[in-house]
Amino acid sequence: PKSPSHPLALAPCARDTCVHIYKYKAMEMSRLPTPPLSPSSTRLFDPLDPLHPNRVIAHFDLDCFYCQVERQLDGSLRDRPTGVCQYDPFEKDGVRTRDAATDRKTHLSRPGANNSLIAVSYEARKQGVKRNMTIREARRCCPEMIFVQVPTKHSKADLKIYRDAGAKVAAELAKHGTIERASIDEAYLDVTKEANALLEKCERKEMDFFRDVLMSEKVSRSHVAGALEWEARERRRKEKMMRASLSDGQQDVVVVTYASHRELRRGAVDEIEANVNDNKNDKEENEGNESNNQEERKAGDPPPQDKASKSWLNRPLSEWSHREKLKVAGAYVCNVAREDCFVNLGYTLSCGVSSNKMLAKLTSGMNKPNCCTILEESFTPSLLENLPIDRIRGLGGNLGEELSEVLGVTTIGGLAKTDRKSLLMALGRDEKKALWVQRAARGVDDDPVKERSAPKSIATSKTFRGAMSLETMDQVLKWIGELAEELSERTELDGQDWKRHPKTLTLGIQSNLTTHSVHRSHPLSGSGNDCHAENLKTLGGTIFKKFLAEKGILNNRGFQCTVLSLTTSNFKMEVEKSDVGQGLVKFLKRGVDVFDLFDGEEDKEALNSAKSPLKEQPHVSLSPPSKAAMTKPLNRNKNNVVIVPIASAANGEKKTTARPKETLEQKQKREALYNAQLESGIDEETFRSLPPDIQQELRKNKKTKFEDGFSKRATIHSSSPSSNTTKSIASFFTKKKKKN
Repeated sequence: PKSPSHPLALAPCARDTCVHIYKYKAMEMSRLPTPPLSPSSTRLFDPLDPLHPNRVIAHFDLDCFYCQVERQLDGSLRDRPTGVCQYDPFEKDGVRTRDAATDRKTHLSRPGANNSLIAVSYEARKQGVKRNMTIREARRCCPEMIFVQVPTKHSKADLKIYRDAGAKVAAELAKHGTIERASIDEAYLDVTKEANALLEKCERKEMDFFRDVLMSEKVSRSHVAGALEWEARERRRKEKMMRASLSDGQQDVVVVTYASHRELRRGAVDEIEANVNDNKNDKEENEGNESNNQEERKAGDPPPQDKASKSWLNRPLSEWSHREKLKVAGAYVCNVAREDCFVNLGYTLSCGVSSNKMLAKLTSGMNKPNCCTILEESFTPSLLENLPIDRIRGLGGNLGEELSEVLGVTTIGGLAKTDRKSLLMALGRDEKKALWVQRAARGVDDDPVKERSAPKSIATSKTFRGAMSLETMDQVLKWIGELAEELSERTELDGQDWKRHPKTLTLGIQSNLTTHSVHRSHPLSGSGNDCHAENLKTLGGTIFKKFLAEKGILNNRGFQCTVLSLTTSNFKMEVEKSDVGQGLVKFLKRGVDVFDLFDGEEDKEALNSAKSPLKEQPHVSLSPPSKAAMTKPLNRNKNNVVIVPIASAANGEKKTTARPKETLEQKQKREALYNAQLESGIDEETFRSLPPDIQQELRKNKKTKFEDGFSKRATIHSSSPSSNTTKSIASFFTKKKKKN
């Protein structure tokens, strides 16, 4: 090289030259700008991915719930084919009242009884009986079957015993996680916290994950959805590794066995074929054993665990991911909950454990009855592949039908393969809805388990099909009265449980006068005094007459009503007994700490510099003084006016706080609120909720003004103790200063 500054010019030999070249290249590269990160190095969030992949959510479903409740009431029904049927709406002389404690199966033994079945025990299912069959059809399949009618009251089904039983089970499940009731016999349970706590115990060596969790009876008998696919993948992977080891490592094998390549290949093929034959023999034996087990297994017993599920659970700990451990720990918690429900209440449940509510519900019904099923994560696409679209919650109505018709797909798997452009066209360019459909079709559901305390409404309804439709006002009033009696009873029980009363009554009507259901509301007092049956019936009749008048029906005829419903909602909480007699003191007492309203340190320093003692204050707030108020005095001027520094800025400097910058309008509102709260002890929200006459009286007797100064201080004028002010509501909020 010509340049003496070049690194190669100083190279004494070829080896040193290579070193200098490397250093020179590194020096040149350091001068180049840093290249941007490649897409593979930074993984952006995919909107189709779940937001909470480490959740552990279970779906519990009571096995043949109505039959289990009836067996709790009548022990003679145990282990016998049983069916719970609907009442006969065409019963002679009307639907009779049959209480839950009475015999509700004798009248169904007559040949003419043909009620439809709403629940069938597993003993009857084994003989071919299905739900929605009539009694006549069920007797053909199972002549010895026993039928029990649901309780009836107010000429319709009375589901109180089933509601009470479902509530007891929900209360038992709630001891093990966050619960959300999905129906009378279903519930979701979020056990993420409990599963993590169990794994933390294993990490602290308080429990052994393999011995105390995997091998325990609470997990070892569980089924794993997708275990068969996992087993097939593992078998293919091992065979591939075996072939790769034979082809790539033949020198090592030859050295050890002194065999030729051809002999090794022949032996490997023979071994694989032998393994396949052994697997076939094992499969035939297992099928034979399973068939024998099926014959020996009693109806209602859980299905036996398959070999693939056992192999998945018995894997070495090194092959377990954290999510898989979480799901197994969640299954442990769920099985403890199931065991408690059976021991304490006598009910059996099936559950599915997954990472979201949708997949948990699909999994819970795979191995019924009385079984727990864990969803293997990679099995999700296969689980959804052939399921109909309406199995996705939210796609069972018109939206699912429109998507199926426009896109030409009928399964969730087909919907998942649909491109985004076609989906947007089918949904009218609705980006949000398209994203939701894409996520749901891939098994992604971020809806959390919401703990529900009290229901938002209480409703009762009745459907009148065909010749049973209501055509006169007398018929409508009769059924509104029946619904009102039931609604009154349930509303009274709700008031006892939750200490509240409804403020709105709603009547739902479906008739030939409209193409859709119509709902009309009427206000209630919220005290519970107007929730008796007669008043609800009167209000419901008034609402229906107004509806007919709107449609031009004046003679109370010329209509066909097919559905009636009554609903109470918009509940108001009762006043506690401890509040009675306290009057406005209890209502207005908020405990306002005025010192928390300052914005910056400068205001607090100005307050600390005040020297007047607190005992000179002519007014005392009704709320108990805060610690700051007890230790810091208030500043007063010569006219006995409280001086309150507000948002002072020293030397024109801007205060740097974490709060956003305050506008002039916000500052004025804050000053007015601050002065009002400091003098009366009433906060703004409470003041606004007072009646207008009381607000006006308070404003007349409380005067507030501001004095502009260098530090922009607000002054509050307090009324003099010696003033002859007319006694009013304002005097209730003040205390006269004691004379020495």
